[in-house]
Amino acid sequence: MHYKDFIIKIESKQGEDYIISIQSPAGEGSSKLRLPFELDDAAGMMQKLAGTFRGAASPDAEVTREMSMSSNDTSPSHELPKALFDSLFIGATKTLFDQSLGMVSGDDSRGLRIKLQIDPTDSDVAALASLPWELLYREDTRDYLNLSRNTPLVRYLNVQRPFAPQAFELPLRILVVMSSPEGVAPLNLEQERQLIEQSWARQSGVEVDFLERPATTQRLSNKLAEKDYHVLHYMGHGDFDRTTGHGVLLLEDENSQPLALDGQTLGGVILQDVKSLRLVFLNACDTAKATKLEGQDPFAGVATAMIMAGIPAVVAMQFPITDKAAVSFAGTFYPRIVSGYPVDAAVAEGRKAIKLADPSTMEWATPVLFMRSPDGVLFDIEKPIPKAPPLPKPIVIETTAIRQKNKAPVSQKPSISNAIKGLIGAAIVAVVLIVVASFIWTTEKIIPNITKEGYTVKQATSVIKRAGLEVAADTFGVPSIEKEGLVLRTDPPAGTSFDVDKGVKLVVSNGTIKLEGLEGKNEEELRSLFDSLPVAIKTIKSEVEEGIAVGTFVRSEPAADNIVAHATEVTLYLAASGIPVPELVSLDLQQAIKALNAVGLTHKSEYLLNLDGNSGKVFETEPSVGKPGLANVPVKLSISARGGWVYLGKVVTDGSYTNDSGKTMRADDDNSGNRIGTLKARETVKVIESKRNGWTLVQAIEQ
Repeated sequence: MHYKDFIIKIESKQGEDYIISIQSPAGEGSSKLRLPFELDDAAGMMQKLAGTFRGAASPDAEVTREMSMSSNDTSPSHELPKALFDSLFIGATKTLFDQSLGMVSGDDSRGLRIKLQIDPTDSDVAALASLPWELLYREDTRDYLNLSRNTPLVRYLNVQRPFAPQAFELPLRILVVMSSPEGVAPLNLEQERQLIEQSWARQSGVEVDFLERPATTQRLSNKLAEKDYHVLHYMGHGDFDRTTGHGVLLLEDENSQPLALDGQTLGGVILQDVKSLRLVFLNACDTAKATKLEGQDPFAGVATAMIMAGIPAVVAMQFPITDKAAVSFAGTFYPRIVSGYPVDAAVAEGRKAIKLADPSTMEWATPVLFMRSPDGVLFDIEKPIPKAPPLPKPIVIETTAIRQKNKAPVSQKPSISNAIKGLIGAAIVAVVLIVVASFIWTTEKIIPNITKEGYTVKQATSVIKRAGLEVAADTFGVPSIEKEGLVLRTDPPAGTSFDVDKGVKLVVSNGTIKLEGLEGKNEEELRSLFDSLPVAIKTIKSEVEEGIAVGTFVRSEPAADNIVAHATEVTLYLAASGIPVPELVSLDLQQAIKALNAVGLTHKSEYLLNLDGNSGKVFETEPSVGKPGLANVPVKLSISARGGWVYLGKVVTDGSYTNDSGKTMRADDDNSGNRIGTLKARETVKVIESKRNGWTLVQAIEQ
């Protein structure tokens, strides 16, 4: 399987948007991601998927590595998977994705690898790594992208470690580490060992060793020194400490008691010098997690620590996984690796195996692939060199001149000596050979000029082949004002002498353009420019912007310098003078509306929890006081909502809570310095944060 890379890099956060850059076979571009939900609300959406994530419909569902989140509803919800796809694949991202898919479609040996890069060192974007992007669901085609090896998603981490595939000969050596220390939820490791021994450990080309228990760090280190292992496969408990940002695996001490081994010690000490190791497989919950808090080490999670230590690929779990699913996945994954599959293609095949084993489950999205191998190839599997074909037998040419036995002798006229005849003959043969060789070894032709005719790919291919050259299988799509599919130029350019055995690449319009040259233009100039472009003006709006001349370009949607599809409708914003926003803070809603109307401004309002403000009063405006506003653009009023900290005596995981006690709930203080709000009898409130000590921060829905 050969992949083209579709790289999505989430670079920074601006307001509510995340800025995205795209590199793809169809060209480059940029876009914005805006989640249709709050990050904290994702947990509630995940709750709807809980049953299908743990194979709840399966009799094996009780065998997991975590005890939380259960559900009787096994029908998968598309709400979160669809929301993730729609928010990520929008604008230029979706356009380039569809065009890139078209470039690899029709060939079963080619695919489009989605490389998702979320910078763990940027606290503003690191939180996005906690979302289950492996679930991406495209509603218009009814496809989960990760259930096809044609569109696998990998989480690509850039670390300062060199990488090159290692040549190795089968078998693939796997060291299995099983740990279930006393005092924690017991795991049926003996049953798991039997399942492994009866399934993927018996595959051809795979050699499996088990670390004897108790699984201590010293015993692990000693075992790794015995032979060159290629894979470390861990089965046991994992944990993630949100207060420190460190992920751990629970190994055992000599007395089989729990021993927390953090990812940095495992990767940076125990595995650091195991140069043969190419893959770590972590069959334990929470091993895919990493911190999203500023000031903590983003590479202190178990999986991210392995990548930082130089491991080329890590398969970790973002949710608990049943034994049935884990065995199905590994039973397909490892044989594919042995067959030479890139690791992401092998993971995709493993996901399908989980789905086929239990169609009701969505556990196929539980494994997360972290990778730093550029092409996914972990092992350069050595194959025997084929024997050279036998040399052809020499051809013997017999001349009739020497077989004149039955003819009368012919009288000879005086002639040139035989020696001179030989020299002349040799010279003639040499000339003939030189002429023939010039035809045989002339392997270059001149690339014809096809840029002036407006050729399609089919037409350009025909012209180039008539010139005695081949055309590369892949075209190179670039933004252009020309119609999609028209050939713009060749690579190398026309007039170049080029090897006939190589393919000339066609550079083709991919049906997009770059929005550029808008700065400094007024409305008339912008309309004239857009008349010459394959995009249209949707509407023109006014916006206050200091430092820009009134009536000239401020910004556009999609943004300037973005790559957009032909026929895209663009909204333009031109600079306008504004009306200063009056002082509104501490006014109630009606007072604020009256003050705005008095100066010719309108409003929109929202209630937000503000523990430092008075309930029902304005505590913030946008634009802020004194800043210019526009008559046709409402001023945003943020009003302090009723709510606060309430003691419920339990952790609330849902996004809302109803006080069914029939009594008013209140308390005096949670030692935070903020007064406690009151929760009325039968009142339903929005839950903002719920602590383990029983305190819950709530906001009234009705103000």
